[in-house]
Amino acid sequence: MIQQPGIASDKLLNRLEATEQKFHENILAQTLLDALEPEEQKFLARLSVFHLPVTVEIINAITATPLPLQKLISLSLVESASTQPTQPANYRVTTILESLLKPVLSDAEWQATRQQAVKKIYQLWWEESNQSCTDEQALEVLRL
Repeated sequence: MIQQPGIASDKLLNRLEATEQKFHENILAQTLLDALEPEEQKFLARLSVFHLPVTVEIINAITATPLPLQKLISLSLVESASTQPTQPANYRVTTILESLLKPVLSDAEWQATRQQAVKKIYQLWWEESNQSCTDEQALEVLRL
C-alpha cells in the first residue's frame, strides 16, 4: 500500500505510529482501571467531571467516602499539582481516562455528580471569591 503512487508514505507511517501509541495507552489505562476496586473506579469517574484541577475540598463535595488520592496519583490516574508550596494541591483525572470511565456511573449518577460539582465550584470560585473567578473557572461552571 505504501508503494502506491499518490500516497505520502511518511505521513501514513507517522499516523500509524501515533495510532499504535494511542492503542497502547488505552490498553494500559484499561488494565489499571480494571485493577481498581469498584468504589475507586466510581471515585475516579466522579472526579473526571472536572476539566480543571480542583482541591480536596471540592472533591469531598462530590463523593460520599473520600478515598486516598495517593494510590491513584502513584498509578498516574490522577494528576496532582500545586502552584505554590504553601497552597494545597489540585487534582484532576488524566484525560485519557474520560472515555473509559463513561460506563462506570449510570446517567443519573453522572447528572447528580455534575450538579454537586457545579454547586461546590460555584460556591468556592464565585461566591467566596467575591465574584472574581478566572475566565477558565467561569467556563468550567458553565460547562458543568
